Amino acid sequence: MKNYTPLTMHNGTPSIRLIRINDVVNLTAISKAHIYTLARQGKFPKARKQGVNTSVWLESEVLDWIYERLGLSSTMSATE
Repeated sequence: MKNYTPLTMHNGTPSIRLIRINDVVNLTAISKAHIYTLARQGKFPKARKQGVNTSVWLESEVLDWIYERLGLSSTMSATE
């Protein structure tokens, strides 16, 4: 599995946008429960806690995961 880094390049600039679970669900078309299951198994980027009841993901990590699943590189996808 790919080692995710927080500053992946998208469209030539580093992406450090934080997104919440509903955004992750919309981007991936995967249920909340399955996202958390995949993350526990190390097959999806882990959430970061941003308070007691709030988890966030780096958008760049989620996008990289999507590109990887589609067999695309993130740089190729950003230019198409």
